[in-house]
Amino acid sequence: MTTKRHTRRQRHSYSPKVVDLIWDRLLDDVSLRQICQDPNVPARSTLFVWLRRHPEFAREYRFVKWFQCHCLADDLVDIAYDQANDGNPENFRLAKWRIAALASRLSKLKPKKYR
Repeated sequence: MTTKRHTRRQRHSYSPKVVDLIWDRLLDDVSLRQICQDPNVPARSTLFVWLRRHPEFAREYRFVKWFQCHCLADDLVDIAYDQANDGNPENFRLAKWRIAALASRLSKLKPKKYR
């Protein structure tokens, strides 16, 4: 039986180019966990250090997460409106599942606002 050894990833210096890549992917609805698996992006632990050390990064991160929440809420409304005009029972079940999944994600991103 072989064991997989974790190798440390290369340290990333703070870079506006990397930050822009992270923001673009977050706005494309990719999770931070998935983004940080890319070898060209720092580990999540590095991003948390950047949040403490770089106020502009922290400000932009809050804005991107806020914007992401509003996009998810818009998606919920779009799914509901599309279903209201469809009438197909199979599509209704699928829409109900998608709405529940998005609502659950929103409640985790902003628990005080989207319970």
